[in-house]
Amino acid sequence: MDVKVAGDGISAHPHIMILLLGKSFDYKVGTLIKVPHGALQPGTLAEVAEFYSFGTNDLTQMTLGTSRDDDKAKFL
Repeated sequence: MDVKVAGDGISAHPHIMILLLGKSFDYKVGTLIKVPHGALQPGTLAEVAEFYSFGTNDLTQMTLGTSRDDDKAKFL
């Protein structure tokens, strides 16, 4: 998993947003974790990401092998 490559490729253009919003702001680079493997690699991701966001719906579906639309799995 090479997260750093994605982070290095970011080209932010805050000067455009300053004109649109009328003020300057700080931004952070983070990651959206949507698969179980990503959730099990926090150390690797922490080396380059400033925050995590978890896609709990996707994580639940992939971990349990079912979805909220699965009518046979009434427990969800």
